[in-house]
Amino acid sequence: MKATVVLALAALGVVLAQTPPTISPSFTAQTVATFGNRTHVGQEYVDAQNQRYAFTHTFQNNNVEAFVGFTQNHTAYNFGTFNGTQHCQEQRDPRPFFNEWEWVAKATSSGSCTVGSTTGQGWTLADQQGKISLCANGNIPLQVTFSGQDGHTEVTTYASFTAGVPTPDKFSVPSQCRHH
Repeated sequence: MKATVVLALAALGVVLAQTPPTISPSFTAQTVATFGNRTHVGQEYVDAQNQRYAFTHTFQNNNVEAFVGFTQNHTAYNFGTFNGTQHCQEQRDPRPFFNEWEWVAKATSSGSCTVGSTTGQGWTLADQQGKISLCANGNIPLQVTFSGQDGHTEVTTYASFTAGVPTPDKFSVPSQCRHH
């Protein structure tokens, strides 16, 4: 009887270890992203409940780009400073809102992984466009790597990740960007 309970608990542990994490679709994160030889530090804010997103990136040359999108009314704002000149632009954004973590539910375990000094569990999904991998510590992403079939690679490392809806001020747009 005791051996049966121990085996059942061990089997449950194996099943649970193979269950992908559930990462909050609403979050605040600080990231470092690398696209080929370009790197930028950023803040990312996603509010799945109200279907809006915002990010700010500071590039190696100190240019700053911010983007705020509202998918319910298909409007986005791109603003920032490039080579010392400020810009802003209102534009249509016909894309629907998407949960950037939805793919994780279909991913398979790829063993343990380490980002910095933190160990996590790896999850990978491949299709005809490429392969995407996640290293997560529980429900907290540590790093995402996308490798396209064309050789293009993107790596995003999460310096911090806070689940939950960001405060409304994170989706503010400068008044000079709004064209009425």
